[in-house]
Amino acid sequence: MEKTLIGNFKIEKLKLIVFIGIVGFISAVIYHYVLGFYKNFPWPYNSFLFTPEDKFMDFYHTWIMGRDILAGNNPYINEFPFVYFPFAAFAILPFSFGNWYVGLVIFSLLVIAVFGWFLYQAIKGFENYNLLEKASCVILLAITSYPLLFVLDRGNIEGLLFMFLCFYIYFYKKGRFLLSIIPLALAISMKLYPLVFIVLLISDRRYKETIFCILLSFVITLSSLFLMKGNIFFSVIEFMKNLHWFKETAIIGNSGANYSHSLFNAFKGVYLHLPIIKDLNIFSSLYTILVFIIFGLIALYIIFAEKKLWRKTILLVLSMILLPYVSFDYTLIHIYIPLMLFINSDEKTSKSNLATCILFGLLIIPKHYIIPVMSYNVSINVYLNPLIMLSIIGTILKEGISELRKKRQSKIILFNEVEK
Repeated sequence: MEKTLIGNFKIEKLKLIVFIGIVGFISAVIYHYVLGFYKNFPWPYNSFLFTPEDKFMDFYHTWIMGRDILAGNNPYINEFPFVYFPFAAFAILPFSFGNWYVGLVIFSLLVIAVFGWFLYQAIKGFENYNLLEKASCVILLAITSYPLLFVLDRGNIEGLLFMFLCFYIYFYKKGRFLLSIIPLALAISMKLYPLVFIVLLISDRRYKETIFCILLSFVITLSSLFLMKGNIFFSVIEFMKNLHWFKETAIIGNSGANYSHSLFNAFKGVYLHLPIIKDLNIFSSLYTILVFIIFGLIALYIIFAEKKLWRKTILLVLSMILLPYVSFDYTLIHIYIPLMLFINSDEKTSKSNLATCILFGLLIIPKHYIIPVMSYNVSINVYLNPLIMLSIIGTILKEGISELRKKRQSKIILFNEVEK
């Protein structure tokens, strides 16, 4: 009976997520269509995606870096500042041999294929669903996915990062820990923040794999620098210059702020409207201290208290996409990794699990409803997504701590009975 109830709740979780996705997506399309077609409002009122004039430009800029590698040039010296770790230029290389449109199509199809495959892996064991029903759920989740659509619209290399992390979690869940380290190391070698998954390895006492992952990431990064034109120190210096440009443009500046869901971006929006002396350099330094405190507490909880894989993963993914200074909406695609683990987990029906399910659904739908603020317009997404993420973290921590207390009380009661 209990197994049947758990199986039914798995399906109910899936149905609820699909329902929220459909309703949220259709509502956003109608809202922007009315503003654009009937009210003749320009972008960003007529679309929840980035500016149409810049469509696919993230891919184009990284494609150029791949072309630089093929031409024997250093990608860090370019009119488009390259702000990724060195391996990212080599990761985009397979899509850079031909015309950039062809590369974009291949890249997009690959991201869609891995996205669909990963979703299907989570629900293929649902015995009450036939193949057609499973395929329908995957398709509905894909076509109503704002994060997937945003990745494709930008052609951002985050799609490759998502694929690496999907394979990492897939092999990790299968118990093939050493094999799982390879895609994780590749992800870390593209951007630093997947390094948070080291906490998962440590929490499961996988110390050998932890050391191997760090060493492999270092070797991949160093090898990528070595293969670039010029010496390693030259590339590192140019990389640091590009990071400084990015800080001035997107962190201190306001580039793409309406499509960033980082906690820093939300705090900055409030901070800039306070009647105080505004020094974003000091503010960013204080935020760095706050991030270390928050992530440190989350890491300690995962290592010493949490036992469930999906909870560990969602806490790490949310830390990865919520806490950085800048976290554009394409990083939301990583939410599907813990979401699929959650749907497939043996959870019983409870208020906290139902709340988590609803919050997951709200996080993956478009919410670029514009509200007037001072002299410029801000999307509600800027504040709503961080609030949803914090709510998920709070719900998981509350439920986890409650379970720990119950276990501790049970042990105390059992001990007292034995003593009697």
